Amino acid sequence: MGHVSTALALLRSTTHGPAWPGDSAMQILNAINAEQASARPMDSAHTIWEILNHMIAWSEYTERVLEGGDATMLDGEEDWPPVRVSGDDDWKAAVDRFRTSADRVIAIVSSWTEAQLGATIEGREITFKVLVNGIAHHNTYHSGQIGVLLAGLRQPQA
Repeated sequence: MGHVSTALALLRSTTHGPAWPGDSAMQILNAINAEQASARPMDSAHTIWEILNHMIAWSEYTERVLEGGDATMLDGEEDWPPVRVSGDDDWKAAVDRFRTSADRVIAIVSSWTEAQLGATIEGREITFKVLVNGIAHHNTYHSGQIGVLLAGLRQPQA
């Protein structure tokens, strides 16, 4: 299996499943409502919605870089966009935005060659392969965080 095939398998499984570590990002996100996404079960932690906005930001960053756009790292509110909406329709729209971006990354990578994936990103000292594998791991890491927060929300309060 080549690097492109491996990257695609990783992106697909971590986004839609079956994911090796457990539920995929979409399986987790689709099981959450706006009230849960907005709750802050730990004062020092981000909400689920804040984490999703962060995941969207980096997925859209990855899309942009794969399409030859600016590879300047995200910072401040670009990195952690605030939540400025509420309600189940807004939550579903955010989940759809993540899915659309993640699927766009998959579509772009599926059209690439091994040489393209192995090329260095202009202005960065990493390859596209590192970026693509990185976004899959990034989303898996944050999906785990979301799972922990969701489990905390489902615990009976003492």
